[in-house]
Amino acid sequence: MKTKTLLKSTIESDRVRYFTTNSLRNPFKDVELYILPMGIAAASWFMAVVVDKTCSTDLCEQTEDTFQNIYLFIAFALIVLAWKHIRGALLYVKDILPLLIPGLGTASTGNESLNTILGIGGKQKQQ
Repeated sequence: MKTKTLLKSTIESDRVRYFTTNSLRNPFKDVELYILPMGIAAASWFMAVVVDKTCSTDLCEQTEDTFQNIYLFIAFALIVLAWKHIRGALLYVKDILPLLIPGLGTASTGNESLNTILGIGGKQKQQ
């Protein structure tokens, strides 16, 4: 009976570990953070074009400006969100590069440090 209980607990812990590890491999993880705003921005851009081509009153101009503001705001937000991921990737490369190229982390070319090469900030100079 003790062996059966031990086997069940081992299987359950392995199942939890498998599902956790497998969920990290999902290529579509967090894709809704990009697809939904891009759809809204595309619809807003399309509506701005339609309003611009079909109407020329002041109300139509204000409506067109509103649609333009919506898709420009979403585009800016997506750029900021993408920059967060790009910066994370650069920091990961910064950690991995010295392991792949020995001596890069200690003595880089000229007076540039690894932070300067990758374009990410390091420690600020004290004044």
